[in-house]
Amino acid sequence: MPPRYAATWPPIWDRPPADRLTTQGDLTPALLPDLPAQVADAVRLAVTGGLHVILVGAAALSVAAFTIAWLIRETPLRTGPADDPYTPAPAATRDR
Repeated sequence: MPPRYAATWPPIWDRPPADRLTTQGDLTPALLPDLPAQVADAVRLAVTGGLHVILVGAAALSVAAFTIAWLIRETPLRTGPADDPYTPAPAATRDR
């Protein structure tokens, strides 16, 4: 028994796997073979369905970002040095 479950009462490792899912919420791939076939299929379907939605959303977001980036107007870079308004003018030289 893992140490983090040693203090739980009643002990969850004495329960069927499906009860462990609802009690602690620990779903690991090692737990799937112990589940009834219908429950294991439902878990697999839920995981793949959730990943499908995430993948489609990420693809749509990528297409939207690319389209917006494509529509941004290109501004050419400067070809020479810029006049910096914050640079002080050179001091006037005086002949002595």
